[in-house]
Amino acid sequence: MKNFSVFWFLIGPLAVCLFWAAVGITALSVLRKRNYFLLHGVFLMAGTYFIIQCISYYVEPITVAAWPLEAAARFVGLPRPLHLLLFAGISVVTWRLYDNLICYGKTRITPMSVKEAVDSLPSGICFYRPGGRIMMINRAMEELCGKALGRLPLSGEVIREGLFSGRLEAGWSLAAEGERILIIAPDQTVWSFSERMAQLSGKPALGLIATDVTELYQKTLMLRERKEKLAALNERLTVYNREIVSLTAEKERLSAKVRLHDETGADLLAIKNYLQNGGGETEREEIRARLRRNVSFLLTGDIPAAGDEYELMLKTAGELGVRVHIEGRLPQEEPQKHVAATAIHECLTNTLRHAHGDELRVKVEENSKCYILSFTNNGEQPAEPVWAKGGLKSLRTLAGNTGGSMEISISPVFTVRLILPKEVPHALQSIDRG
Repeated sequence: MKNFSVFWFLIGPLAVCLFWAAVGITALSVLRKRNYFLLHGVFLMAGTYFIIQCISYYVEPITVAAWPLEAAARFVGLPRPLHLLLFAGISVVTWRLYDNLICYGKTRITPMSVKEAVDSLPSGICFYRPGGRIMMINRAMEELCGKALGRLPLSGEVIREGLFSGRLEAGWSLAAEGERILIIAPDQTVWSFSERMAQLSGKPALGLIATDVTELYQKTLMLRERKEKLAALNERLTVYNREIVSLTAEKERLSAKVRLHDETGADLLAIKNYLQNGGGETEREEIRARLRRNVSFLLTGDIPAAGDEYELMLKTAGELGVRVHIEGRLPQEEPQKHVAATAIHECLTNTLRHAHGDELRVKVEENSKCYILSFTNNGEQPAEPVWAKGGLKSLRTLAGNTGGSMEISISPVFTVRLILPKEVPHALQSIDRG
């Protein structure tokens, strides 16, 4: 070294470090597509390279053209404080550029940050131009396509065609759920694929989105299985309800026969007493009315089964000579309908047996929560309080099983009042108890 100097011996490595820092700034600017920083990086790289060459020519002169040596001598000949100030300025500028480049990537949305964010998503995303050129695809979609198709095609249309056509690797299967396309992996993971249109750089693009819906799919299968079981249960309950109606009708016909048998015996006794002891016009008319009421049943024989509990009760009442007037809409859902039909039967029996009437009035009121049914008749009114026993007691129990209640009052007229809720939590249990 002909012009060795401690100062340049220390400054030289610093110049080399600044040069490579400028190279790093230039490369980072190209990677992040920041032209402003790229320009500064090129200037810094050229300036530090010039300084390194000047120091090299000064410390170890070589045979070159005269002007490089002259330029190196002029630069080296500058006052050393100026050299220190120049290197300090270059160092500060280099640091500021690095700092701005790093902070820019952290505080602003850049293509690289978008790619990193999309790669971190659990869902698969792929956007491609019409024709198949892929504009963006994240890591999840790459892995999914690689496993399902056996390779990662370089065309978006090829990816879509392969997935939607079902040409998949062994163990993978294609399923449809409504308008969705589902792909089931060998480990039973389920992916839902959907398409959408988008605009990238002002031009149309097609998007393919893959979402993991394994948990939702499993729950859907469970709900479908439960729905099928409930449908089968409802069908069995419908059959069971028909059987209950049929048995109830049969029971009512048998009860009517027993009552009419008893009343026929009573009629015969009344006629015998009238013939033996004599009687007036009043007794004769009473016997005639009782016979008229019972002869219709004796002429028709068996009571035909009705297709509905209400129809059965009304038909039975007509055959027994009792007029039923219904005001309002009777409950049509079970078990309220069964309770109401049972109440009509019980009040019809009481009208004939105890009140000796021929007219039953049913008034139905309802609100958003319950039905209110009131039963009255035109027969003899009781003079003393009536306690629920026998059929009325059973009716109260039946109403209670549905969450309702029954009230009895004798003022101003004998009234049986039922309150039945519209929502019955344990309808099956209530029907069964009835």
